[in-house]
Amino acid sequence: MKRLSLTAVLATGLLFASTASAHNPGDIVVRAGVAVVQPNASSAQLNSSALGDLGDPAITVSGINRNIQLGLTGTYMVMNHLGLEVLAATPFSHDVEADELSQLGLPDDVGSTMHLPPTISLQYYPMSGDSAFQPYLGAGINYTMFFKKEVNQELVDGLNGVTTVDEEYTLSLKDSWGWAVQAGFDYQINDKLLVNAAVWHIAIASQATLHGQTSDHKIKAADVVIDPLAFAVTVGYKL
Repeated sequence: MKRLSLTAVLATGLLFASTASAHNPGDIVVRAGVAVVQPNASSAQLNSSALGDLGDPAITVSGINRNIQLGLTGTYMVMNHLGLEVLAATPFSHDVEADELSQLGLPDDVGSTMHLPPTISLQYYPMSGDSAFQPYLGAGINYTMFFKKEVNQELVDGLNGVTTVDEEYTLSLKDSWGWAVQAGFDYQINDKLLVNAAVWHIAIASQATLHGQTSDHKIKAADVVIDPLAFAVTVGYKL
């Protein structure tokens, strides 16, 4: 009977030893899946030196469309309950709109841009290391870089009609530094595989400028506040 009890205890210990524990110090977890960025765009008044007799109307950047890309994250567990995460993705593409332009007989579509939003966050995991379900909260810093900025040719043609100057325009957007907060969870399937869902709120603000290439004609929007929500559903692997 004693031998049977000892055998049962040893078997139970081996069972728990082989059970997948979620996150322990030194673990590296990489995740990949679908990421959606939903901007919440607004801006201050656009200052214009390109609209001639139309004056300086209160034009604002009113819309930046959402986009879906491949989302990538990697977390290094610094110690029990604390992880350091890097968020990356394939480049997001967005169209930029300014509703008030239509009141001037111009297209609402300003142009388009692509951006990358790398973010570093410190995460807190409140559950113990032997829990398969691992919710977390995080906070950190984001750097957003804009590139491949294109102007809507119909808008260029409309501006040239107003200014009577045959001009080419470029669209510039200043890169952004800002804070980021997040919430999410991992669910461990086995020792290596897990599934994840997460949401981020990221502070992104820029300055947008349409600038004539040969003249000094400009349409500038200061303080373009984008502040998107980002959502991701991923599959993870523990290295």
